[in-house]
Amino acid sequence: MVPERLGPLPDGFVTARDALHRLAEDVLSPQQAAVNGDIHFEAWPGGFATPEFGDGRRLMVEGAHVVELAGGEEVRRDPIPGVDEEAARWLGELFAFGDALLRELDADEPIRLWPEHFDIATVVGRATFGVSPGDADHDEPYLYVSSWDGVQVDAVGFSGAQLSAPGLTLDEGRAFFARWPG
Repeated sequence: MVPERLGPLPDGFVTARDALHRLAEDVLSPQQAAVNGDIHFEAWPGGFATPEFGDGRRLMVEGAHVVELAGGEEVRRDPIPGVDEEAARWLGELFAFGDALLRELDADEPIRLWPEHFDIATVVGRATFGVSPGDADHDEPYLYVSSWDGVQVDAVGFSGAQLSAPGLTLDEGRAFFARWPG
């Protein structure tokens, strides 16, 4: 479900984000890549997931659990040690929020959740539009537009524009993306 407004960051968010980023990049994506050479994910209720790969296999994070589906049936569900359920579900809401906003754009590429950057993004013209749960330059999640042509508005660590995500509404997110001059 896509929230109309993102709530405040829960306690333990940064710890959960960092642990889930490592899980996505170091554990889940190599399993997908070994089968089909691909490493992207997509928003999934409560978290994120690989697309189906191989013989109908899908790996996902739902809250603070890793879930594996085979042929559409759940075959494994394991807790992720040290990851707070509320913080992990907030991350899932952020990715669903970003996915909903990005689907409204006239994009040139599919929407992808990239395990190495741990953001959900697409391309429109000569800019990448996306939503990040935070990174080395940003303690909090944010929406962004990254310019391929060096256009700088107010972004930190890249060329483009950014907007803090906690407390943001879908309409505010739409307005942010619509303001991009490219």
